[in-house]
Amino acid sequence: MTWPRTRALLIALAMLVGIIDGLPLPEGAGVERLSPGLRRSAELGSAVRATLLRPFRGVADLLVVSQRWALFRSAKEGRHRLWLEGRRGARHWTILYRPHDAEHQWFAEGLQYRRVRAAWNKGRSGGGPGYEAFAAWISKRLLRERPDLSAVRVRLEQIDILPRGGGVHATHRFVLSIVHERGEYR
Repeated sequence: MTWPRTRALLIALAMLVGIIDGLPLPEGAGVERLSPGLRRSAELGSAVRATLLRPFRGVADLLVVSQRWALFRSAKEGRHRLWLEGRRGARHWTILYRPHDAEHQWFAEGLQYRRVRAAWNKGRSGGGPGYEAFAAWISKRLLRERPDLSAVRVRLEQIDILPRGGGVHATHRFVLSIVHERGEYR
């Protein structure tokens, strides 16, 4: 067999192994949520995949290669949604911005921009090191644009992401609540 032909067969074999390794079969808790018939199919598929990949396991371990990864792994975890609220006088809070809420979209084009969103949306853990600075910046801007407000509250609501693109489930449990009063910015 010639080298070009051998190389082509090795490339084809590597591609086939990658396809088998990357089959999107549910694992762990994902299998438990399936109906009994689908669960048996998923378990059988996983067993067949493991059997087919057994001869290649040493190479995969040596080279640290695998196709078993999730593109949006953190989307399965608990997440947070930003709430910006304003208060007039000592009365109740009014929602001014909340993502994916058509009624409350103050400055949505700026807040949903990926670089601004990164200041407050830190995935599973909620706000990160820039969260307090973000809250101060957005509060100052809101108080400047809305002279009727006496205070701004920035907080994150813990939400559950529903399966299969079903949206979010509001829990009305909040973390990282920061209030800025008008008197702070003179």
